[in-house]
Amino acid sequence: MALAACGGEADVPEEQTGTGEGTITLAEFPDRPYWGDTHLHTDNSIDAFGFGVRLGPEAALRFASGEEVEATTGGKARLARPLDFLVIADHSDGLGATRRLYDAPRWYVKWVIGDDTMLRWYDMMHESPEQSVRAVAELITAAANNELPAALRDQSNREETTRDIWAAHLSILDRYNKPGKFTALAGFEWTLMPDGNNLHRVVMFRDGRDKTETVLPFPGLSTTAEQLWDYLAAYEQNTGGRALAIPHNSNVSNGLMFEMTMPDGSPMTAEYAMKRAAYEPVVEATQIKGDSESHPFLSPNDEMAGFGVKGWELGNLPLTAPMKDDMFAGSYVREALKRGLSLEQQL
Repeated sequence: MALAACGGEADVPEEQTGTGEGTITLAEFPDRPYWGDTHLHTDNSIDAFGFGVRLGPEAALRFASGEEVEATTGGKARLARPLDFLVIADHSDGLGATRRLYDAPRWYVKWVIGDDTMLRWYDMMHESPEQSVRAVAELITAAANNELPAALRDQSNREETTRDIWAAHLSILDRYNKPGKFTALAGFEWTLMPDGNNLHRVVMFRDGRDKTETVLPFPGLSTTAEQLWDYLAAYEQNTGGRALAIPHNSNVSNGLMFEMTMPDGSPMTAEYAMKRAAYEPVVEATQIKGDSESHPFLSPNDEMAGFGVKGWELGNLPLTAPMKDDMFAGSYVREALKRGLSLEQQL
């Protein structure tokens, strides 16, 4: 969940509220807190679908804006208080892949795709919820080790699928966006994961469909953080829009999220630090995969530093490499603030 300070509905003229085509007038000094979710996955995300999610973006927007929806389990669900904004941040890598694999006929997976690993994952997803989770865990590990099946690495197929899903997604956002009442923000999750070390970011666009439809979600596999920032810079330059990236789960990055050096180990440059500061002004500190604010190793006298310590902090995301003492400082937000202040003085 996220808290944002912005002008309230009372600040918005009645004629300016309405559809996604409407506009609002922002207060010069925003003083109203708005509550929303900046990191929600739907059945278009590989992991969420594998973990049992069968609801798409429209159901997510209906739920966030206060409507009653039927959950995957069959129960009815409604928020006690609607959210003020929502970012559906489905993974750019493999967008819709597990859902499409699950929905395909078995003969197609076996004879047309013709990959034994994907056929095994298909069977596991159809066997039971537990096996479906195992299949996704295998898929995530394969992605971390750059061992995905060829069908999931095919660039042309990936781009076509992403283009179709992104266009449909933006259309739905446009329908549910009600300026001054409920804001449906475009976004995605960028999932860089070198050697299983989590360097994920949620990307948020501040703009409407006229600008966001000019780009596709940027892939995380085989790219770098600096390439992501260049993507955001190009978006802003070409459209006049605005975007940012929110790092999350630094606690499973094994010290890489907040390094004091360049990714290749060379000394940090002012250009690199300023570029990151420009596009990553905030960080997600708490979520289902543990807390990234601090750790008892770093703050032994803070009784709350152990909040969220449930095993995620033992290593990288797939737990293929253990966390070592010298990695903690680069994995937690309090230390990141100290490191940033130090770099500001040095550079």
